[in-house]
Amino acid sequence: MIKKKHRIRREKKTVEAMVHIYCHGRHESHQGLCYECTELLNYAEVRLDKCPSRRVKQPVPTAKSIVTNR
Repeated sequence: MIKKKHRIRREKKTVEAMVHIYCHGRHESHQGLCYECTELLNYAEVRLDKCPSRRVKQPVPTAKSIVTNR
């Protein structure tokens, strides 16, 4: 459960950083987010909180691990 909370928290921080970068570049806001981007961030956080697949994702096998498993 702790890993799930940590992952969701990390994903929220990532989304927040992406929205800030977008807003500053697109809307030229220099003191926080504009109204639209604030709404977008709030929506994304609610969706992450309600995400039904909060299970820990399995790592994708790398090419090296596929070759060595033959």
